Amino acid sequence: MGANIKETPSVWLVPGMLASYGEMVDTQEHQHSLLQLTTIYGEGALVTDGCGYQTALLASGVPHSLNMQRGWVILIEPQSEIGLTLANLLENQPIKPFSTRRHSLAEPASAFPYQQVLALLYQLSEQVDWKSMIGAITTSDERITQLIEQLNLCFESECLKPESWRADQIAADLALSESRFLHLFKQQMAMAWRPYLLWRRLICAVKLIIAGKSATHAAYRAGFSDSAHLSRTFKATFGISIRESKSMFQNNF
Repeated sequence: MGANIKETPSVWLVPGMLASYGEMVDTQEHQHSLLQLTTIYGEGALVTDGCGYQTALLASGVPHSLNMQRGWVILIEPQSEIGLTLANLLENQPIKPFSTRRHSLAEPASAFPYQQVLALLYQLSEQVDWKSMIGAITTSDERITQLIEQLNLCFESECLKPESWRADQIAADLALSESRFLHLFKQQMAMAWRPYLLWRRLICAVKLIIAGKSATHAAYRAGFSDSAHLSRTFKATFGISIRESKSMFQNNF
């Protein structure tokens, strides 16, 4: 499936969130463990269960495809502060359509588009202090909180070495058995460690690709078995291939 990008989109990363703006390629039907905010300008639709939407909040794990002329796609980790709040707004529904005021969602500058992301969130609810939540991922267990804080260092500097991501190594560092760590992580994060690890590795790879590294280098540095493994994970998560997405990435770091 070929890409036809007329306007180079931008991609930004902060803990718990990936935001992108611009013209997107068509995606195949896919699903991921993240919540998704989408708002479309012009032609296109977010399609799930045979229905199309221009602006919507999508629950995690819902199969969908996206054809978008131009607009915003924001992926949010379910256990982030924003993710937990959005899940409550969904009220156990797979999707929540809502309206937007286009003037408040202007094209972003090169830095993380806080103004535009907040404008979209406030159109879902004006009663929530969204600003204080961006980049916040908290748990009730200090050990898991410290682990997430360590993983979040990837957003500020070099990603962790692949061997540092292993469950047995992390469990040992936390003075837990591997089985206890895996149980505790799922209990605290509402997601098993291995799929969460795959998402974090994917974020690491995306960061490297944005910085101009090859997919092969990104796969090796992020701990994928090879570039084919990275490619499969990327397409399963985003519905497009790395090759189709490359024009989406520009250096925002």
